[in-house]
Amino acid sequence: MNMLDGVVLTLLAICVAVWPTQIVSDGANRWLRIVAVVAAALHAIAEWPRLPFVPAYLVAVLFALLLVRDRKRDEPSSVRESREGAGEKGVRWILILACAAALVATGALCVLTPAAA
Repeated sequence: MNMLDGVVLTLLAICVAVWPTQIVSDGANRWLRIVAVVAAALHAIAEWPRLPFVPAYLVAVLFALLLVRDRKRDEPSSVRESREGAGEKGVRWILILACAAALVATGALCVLTPAAA
């Protein structure tokens, strides 16, 4: 695993970690996701998409889709999430756990199959 892999995985992991919490403001969370998605895109361009990194790219695509979906919402996420039903909360938590698992898998795959120098 090279330094760029580590930076992208760390940014995506931070995004996943703050997703279910109110640790950071919605604005900061949005900018964090933008930085993580841009970093993943730059990684794909600079390193050429590598098979072990596909799960991380999928997480970045999910964050990009969430950015597009949430761009016009004015209400805070805490208000929006308090109105969610049990099914919506379940789906959100399944996505959070799937993203975390995808990032762990990406890290393991990058360690087990290092990029050619």
